[in-house]
Amino acid sequence: MGYRDQDSLELLRKISCKTGAPYQKLLNQILKEGLWKREKSESRLDRIEKDLAKPKKILAASNHVI
Repeated sequence: MGYRDQDSLELLRKISCKTGAPYQKLLNQILKEGLWKREKSESRLDRIEKDLAKPKKILAASNHVI
């Protein structure tokens, strides 16, 4: 296991001891939050790319008209 992995696990253990929350429950919660944030970001990026597709087509078409 890498140095950062060890640091992350140690921090998770400290949080578990401090809060009294079970280690595995904290790990699952952090993983779930990270996945939701990632999915939300990807969804937002997909929407932005879709919104930009039409203006890009119009701009490309106008560049061909001389």
